[in-house]
Amino acid sequence: MPGEVTVHVSVLLEEVIKALKLDRGGVFLDCTVGGAGHMEAMLKASESVQVVGIDRDQKALSRAASRLKPFEGRFSLHHHSFSELETISKHGPFSGILADLGLSSDQIEDGRGISFREDSRLDMRMNPEDELTAETVVNNYTAGELTRVLAEGGVRKNLKRYVSAILSQRPFHTSDSLADAIVNATPMKDRFGKHPATVVFQAIRIEVNAEFEQIENLLNFVPTAIASGGIFACISFHSLEDKLVARRMRKWRGEGLPANVPGVFQHESQSLGRLLTPKAIVPTAKEQEANPRSRSARLRVFQFSANEVR
Repeated sequence: MPGEVTVHVSVLLEEVIKALKLDRGGVFLDCTVGGAGHMEAMLKASESVQVVGIDRDQKALSRAASRLKPFEGRFSLHHHSFSELETISKHGPFSGILADLGLSSDQIEDGRGISFREDSRLDMRMNPEDELTAETVVNNYTAGELTRVLAEGGVRKNLKRYVSAILSQRPFHTSDSLADAIVNATPMKDRFGKHPATVVFQAIRIEVNAEFEQIENLLNFVPTAIASGGIFACISFHSLEDKLVARRMRKWRGEGLPANVPGVFQHESQSLGRLLTPKAIVPTAKEQEANPRSRSARLRVFQFSANEVR
């Protein structure tokens, strides 16, 4: 609600601001407003910068509106998912586009069942207006559907055990009850290190929010909406989404895609610009110590050249 304060700490803040080259001025797009830390820093960087921000979480937008009041007149906020990005095109072309694909701390601590470390309802929706919930996935999906969800979401070990545990013990209504079932289904030798429920919860959340589909929508949109010379910066938090981003940036660079091949779009077979991060940028040791949730963050940056081939 308005006036609510964010607890989210934006990751790789200095690196993002440097990558976007905000001193050029222009209109920028923040595709994931979240706690508005990146957006605030973008607006602070130069008075010639304007920022359009979107988020699928209305609560995040309300918090952002309060935080960004000092910059009134230089930003706008819109309740959209990546699948609705076309409606934002009228504000472009954009000098730069930022996407932070991670969860905000506000969402993790909001009682949506995203974290297995709290006793909350199994929801996991980024947008509370969406229909599909984690409770529906866990309690109504077939064995085959659950196997697909967990496999596509990154579960490599004990997949059959986890599916069997869910099927035999459901219905589940809270995050801690599901987490307990996953732990109990995990062999003792696999209970050390990362919590056994981490990747299972990740996989269910990805399904609920159609995260891979949303990322593909974003990556399809970027070349159509960015200005000549514009920069796209993207932060990912797990290897599955990072691979999607890295693969697409290599395509934009024209890597490994011959021209005139049926089914290959023109912009996929020609170089659209240059990859500014041959290796992903990671948080410094200092940032990781101050903000442990930043440890898995990866920043990749691409600069577009002339846009006539898009």
